[in-house]
Amino acid sequence: MQVLITRSAMKDIEGLEPENRSRIIGVLDRLALQSRAMGLRKVHGMPNTWRLRVGDWRVILRLNPPIIYVVRVKHRSEAYR
Repeated sequence: MQVLITRSAMKDIEGLEPENRSRIIGVLDRLALQSRAMGLRKVHGMPNTWRLRVGDWRVILRLNPPIIYVVRVKHRSEAYR
């Protein structure tokens, strides 16, 4: 699958500390290779929206096979607002 990062998600990633940024980018690289084995969970009440946990950070995704759109990257306290 192909992973595309939206402009808002790219801003979120650029604003992270370097160690968190590298962890999330590494996870997104692995996601392109094995999307179903990564522990994706459905976001309730939002159609076609999934989340991926990376420590205290949540990567919000929209699936439209064969493309995965990274919509936002937020701290768990802000991710679902």
